[in-house]
Amino acid sequence: MPWSEAEFLRRTGAGNVLYELFIEGQPVCYGWVAEAGARVGVLHDLNLVVPERGFYVWDCATRTAFRGKGYFFALLQGINHGAYPSATLALVAVDTGNGASRRVLARAGFRPMFSYVSARLAKRPLFNFALRDGRLVAAQREFDRLEHLV
Repeated sequence: MPWSEAEFLRRTGAGNVLYELFIEGQPVCYGWVAEAGARVGVLHDLNLVVPERGFYVWDCATRTAFRGKGYFFALLQGINHGAYPSATLALVAVDTGNGASRRVLARAGFRPMFSYVSARLAKRPLFNFALRDGRLVAAQREFDRLEHLV
């Protein structure tokens, strides 16, 4: 896995759960899930507190040899319907340039709520904003709004 034991313990201690899909004993893909109440650092110093009856999927990957075969979709279905059947809100952030992830997330039922735009220079945020319903809005306000959607 691409993280150390210390990082694994930090993540699980902060309210995150690791889900993995194995095929014939081989790890195929994984995804982390922040559960209700967990504080998530989204991008560029913005934060989200996962709402009650919600969860946030993050840091997911499929091994190269297994991509394009529906395994990540199966993992998402297991998380959505198996692990959190009473959840009323499932959240994920994905880069607009990641077409493969965007397609599988759409197939799994995820729908865009807003677009988030940010820029950094020398690891310092220059600006960030969100676009919702064709309007420019404060990015952190949009993430805060998610806490009250359930």
